[in-house]
Amino acid sequence: MSYSQILTFGLKIFQGTTFNEVNLQLEPLWTNFAKRKHYIPYSTRTVAKMLVHDKYTQTLLNRLEFSHKWFTTQISSLILEKKHQNSNAKLNSDLQLLLNRSKALKDTISLLKKEEKMRFQTLQQLFESFPNILHQSVPDKIQVIKTTPKITRFGSECRDHVQLGIELDLFDLQTASNVSGHRFVYLKGDCALLAHALESWTIDLLADHGFLLISTPDVIKNDILAGCGFKPDGPSSQIYGVSHGKNHGISLAGTAEIPLVGYYANKNLMADLNKSDIRVCAASNCYRAEAGDRGKKIRGLYRLHQFRKIEMVCITQPDKDRSNSVFKQLVNIQESIYKMLRLPYRVIHIPADDLGDVASRKIDIEVYMPGMGMYGEVTSASECLGYQSSRLNIMCDSKYAYTLNATAVAIPRTLIGIIENYQRPNGIGIPAVLQSYMRQMTHIPIRTKKWNNGNKSISTHYLQNSIGGFSHFKADTSKLLRIV
Repeated sequence: MSYSQILTFGLKIFQGTTFNEVNLQLEPLWTNFAKRKHYIPYSTRTVAKMLVHDKYTQTLLNRLEFSHKWFTTQISSLILEKKHQNSNAKLNSDLQLLLNRSKALKDTISLLKKEEKMRFQTLQQLFESFPNILHQSVPDKIQVIKTTPKITRFGSECRDHVQLGIELDLFDLQTASNVSGHRFVYLKGDCALLAHALESWTIDLLADHGFLLISTPDVIKNDILAGCGFKPDGPSSQIYGVSHGKNHGISLAGTAEIPLVGYYANKNLMADLNKSDIRVCAASNCYRAEAGDRGKKIRGLYRLHQFRKIEMVCITQPDKDRSNSVFKQLVNIQESIYKMLRLPYRVIHIPADDLGDVASRKIDIEVYMPGMGMYGEVTSASECLGYQSSRLNIMCDSKYAYTLNATAVAIPRTLIGIIENYQRPNGIGIPAVLQSYMRQMTHIPIRTKKWNNGNKSISTHYLQNSIGGFSHFKADTSKLLRIV
């Protein structure tokens, strides 16, 4: 990797040649990083010294190597002269002097190169640890951009998706826990069909917006993960590593963003980007360790270790106006999905101290989940500029292309939104846009099914005769609810 490429890791080419010039260029960069509360191990003065000293060393090395070549040429000439003439004391003395000076130069060059390599590695590690440059619009605290009205069609009692899932036999968390561990799920029957309908409808919608569907691998090399800004070995990593036989250095993808962006690594996309932006999407399994959460946000389907998600990735020319336009388009697509599903949602601008390293800015959509009594994140849209492309060498001519990514639909959390907002006394309503993908079903009905609860058998015929939907059934399922 060249010196100029290393500097690009800091997302800024430092043109200064003196300490003061470089230090002045570093100051605004450090100020930008500090807004994220991002720790930088060196001050601007220390890094400026390293950069200026490295430039000085390179200049000195060039001069020394030029001198060494001159000595080598002179030595060759004297050796040739010695072959054709009788050796004499002066010739031997001159040759020995040149050999000594040449060796001293060679040793000095070797020492300087070792020092340069050590500084180079320090700078590389430093610049690779830098976060992206914050967009000027990023707020200091969470900013709610838009809120749609909540649904008020429920009676006196509103159940959450876990209660409804048990009552209508929509999914099985306990058996998944026995088979795979905590925070896995079996989606069953009409709920599994609803999940597939949601996925198929979303893919068709994205095709209408010009996205190419790609089927991606679930297993990713760690260098691709790191290039996308994910740290497999980091202290707060959510990544599942794979260790089997010779397959070290690979992990399970936490999002299709990683294989989609990785698809373009080490490619020059100038010909494609001169025609139009690259728009690709994928429906994939996502794997996340998700350690440390408590309370409502781990209940039921909300935070699973494995789930399905449809992801959008766009690549543009390195033009901030173009990237900004595509970012707005991605957020509009996300909003249109939840508008068509008729789910209450809000759009929020993520503040600097909640942003990860990769995004220059990020906007989330949260759906209101009445049974859980909260808004839950269902999508994120991130503008990454040249952060990922500089690490993965995704080029547009001689510059790094810009990348953006956005969730179209996270299946489990969107299912929560549908189940809780469409609950009815006779079952769960199905959003109109999904009905053609579900054999024209308009709702998921209450079905007669028995569960064994200790010594009791609980039958859903109670539900059909209950007043207010599920009131008789709730008391009988209290023990069942403890498992989730």
